[in-house]
Amino acid sequence: MHASINMLTWNACAHMHCRMSAIRFIRKEVLGVSQAELASIAETTQTTVSRWEKGESFPDLSHLGRIREAVLSGGQKWNDAYFFSVPEAAE
Repeated sequence: MHASINMLTWNACAHMHCRMSAIRFIRKEVLGVSQAELASIAETTQTTVSRWEKGESFPDLSHLGRIREAVLSGGQKWNDAYFFSVPEAAE
């Protein structure tokens, strides 16, 4: 995992009120799973995933690593930029 993932980037997105959160994009568009399923992947709770999507809290590096690995192990295309912002076409 890239060490460049940091909370400053997440906070910038939250303060700009992104139309779709990066985590929600990954959950819905990349993985195609429910909040409960993403919680299982990230080893957290559905409530926590909901808070991530609302910008009320942010996943730590261990959560991000598990999400990334789930995408890669599923054979989907991945770009670490997905953690920072939603691709324009998806907004």
